[in-house]
Amino acid sequence: MNYTEMIYLFLLIMHLYCVTRYCIGNIITYDDHFSPFEKFKWFLIVLFLPYAGYIIYLKIVSKRNRERIAANEESLTRLDS
Repeated sequence: MNYTEMIYLFLLIMHLYCVTRYCIGNIITYDDHFSPFEKFKWFLIVLFLPYAGYIIYLKIVSKRNRERIAANEESLTRLDS
């Protein structure tokens, strides 16, 4: 795991903590403008949207790594022959 991934993971953990504290402390208990379903829906959207971004980021990085490994293997086979 490189520094970028470690920083991103730390930010996701802090996001989870802050969103949970804010939603439980303010929106769910005090705000009567939204129905409970609306509150829960926005809680889930705000909570899981960064994690979806992190998963997409990991897929892009793993694709780049696979391409890099394939290029390295191809260059090694050319050197062997």
